[in-house]
Amino acid sequence: MSLLYCYQYDRCDLKLPSGNISGCPDLTILPPKSCYPLPWWEWERYMQDNPQLTQELLGDHHVLVLHTWHQHSGHVPVQLHSSQPYAAAARVRCPITVSHAQGVM
Repeated sequence: MSLLYCYQYDRCDLKLPSGNISGCPDLTILPPKSCYPLPWWEWERYMQDNPQLTQELLGDHHVLVLHTWHQHSGHVPVQLHSSQPYAAAARVRCPITVSHAQGVM
């Protein structure tokens, strides 16, 4: 059990599985889709040219993070000028990093 979970449960009156935290009104529990819009076993979809998935992920205001499971994806080059969803997200959300990467991350 994590320290953050214990804090939320004890001090914020965390209710599971709803995620309600009536004791800490300034704290928000995000739904899993916010950080994990694709399940881990579909990680390769982030690295494949897929304009439709790119549009879906970047157009969904609930998606805040693309977790790519580096232990699986770390060996795959991200072609920054491609239609890979991860590349498109990097161009939109991390333009300074992209400008220094010279086309591939």
